[in-house]
Amino acid sequence: MWVSLAPGGARAALSGRGGALQIFDLEKGVTTATITAHFGGVEATAWSPDGEIVATGGQARAMLRDPQSRMVKVVPDPQTLKLWNPKTGQLLGGPNCLNVW
Repeated sequence: MWVSLAPGGARAALSGRGGALQIFDLEKGVTTATITAHFGGVEATAWSPDGEIVATGGQARAMLRDPQSRMVKVVPDPQTLKLWNPKTGQLLGGPNCLNVW
């Protein structure tokens, strides 16, 4: 599990192998957002200096289908970086994202 504190220390980003990212309000003691960030697991988190963006690093998974045998093989994709709005859980930037800034 990874934990990173937002600037000011009022919020924390908690992540782990399951691929989910939880934004936790430390003052209220509640989870304010749960984000499905990386199917292969979240391996790192970091906050922007203003606390308005949280970045996640992790692995995606690709599914390869063999048309002849109809077998599906899941293989790890390279590491990916994604940027999130910690208040809404909206993806702001990353692979295949149209809103990259």
